[in-house]
Amino acid sequence: MKHIGLKAVLIAASFLLCSPAFAQDKESQIAKGIEFHNRSRAVEGSESDSLIDNCINTLEPFIKENALACAYYGSALTIKAGQYASKSPMKAYSNLKKGSKLIDKAVKMESKNVHLRILRLENGIDVSRGSPVKRYKIIRDDVDYLLKIVDHFEPEVKAEVYLACGNFYLDSKKDDLAKKYFELAYKSSPDSDFGARAKEMIPQVAAEK
Repeated sequence: MKHIGLKAVLIAASFLLCSPAFAQDKESQIAKGIEFHNRSRAVEGSESDSLIDNCINTLEPFIKENALACAYYGSALTIKAGQYASKSPMKAYSNLKKGSKLIDKAVKMESKNVHLRILRLENGIDVSRGSPVKRYKIIRDDVDYLLKIVDHFEPEVKAEVYLACGNFYLDSKKDDLAKKYFELAYKSSPDSDFGARAKEMIPQVAAEK
């Protein structure tokens, strides 16, 4: 059999990686990984754990080159940290740090990607509330960035952004701003899940004042 040189192999591999079929498969795998991530948030226990493991395994091959894959992989690691919280606190802490670092890397890769900004903001609030890893200084940048352009978003996305900003200011002990953004979230999309959650928060903030 005729020997095939390394250069020819690399050229062939490069052609395969750049081919439309490969690109389409990559996009479908990333979408599948993100779906695993999002489904895990709607369930609990072993079912959630299994979905997060599937998310991590599906997205891992793409995290170096794709910002969405990198961000959702990082978020999955922070969620997985909860599996280790009681049995291995150090492993949980390592997952939180690594996952948060990957989300930050993704935002640096595509700093104008609204999807990534929202993910980091929501994830940062969850991580800061439930762990010793505090992300408030980092995600303040996302609050400022998103509020500058929120008027251009669809109503449900507006509600999601306003709800997250309300939670950020609630944790920052700025109840007036928290109430303002919860009200804007509800007003933007009252029939959405984000609007409904914001509506529930308004009387709670008022009661704390």
